[in-house]
Amino acid sequence: RWAADRVYLLEKELKDTKVRIRTLNNEAANTSEPIDQLEIQKKIRELEKRQRKQRQEIFDAEDRIKDHRDNMIEQMAQRIQRSFKEKQIFAVRWTLI
Repeated sequence: RWAADRVYLLEKELKDTKVRIRTLNNEAANTSEPIDQLEIQKKIRELEKRQRKQRQEIFDAEDRIKDHRDNMIEQMAQRIQRSFKEKQIFAVRWTLI
């Protein structure tokens, strides 16, 4: 559950960044002042950098989650193997007369 929550949070942050970029693009389209255009474009550029970083963080988080799950599966397999080892404790010999 924690894994899904972590990925969800990162994806939400990415979605918020995308919405902000879209809003700034609309502002840029409606602005006629070159100075304002420049400032908006700088903000968009920074948000696009953040967006790329957020995407990479999502991929990294998914990789860490996958690795953690693989480790848990391996540990479970080792526990199962340990609990089913066969060992001869004693032997009984008998004959029918």
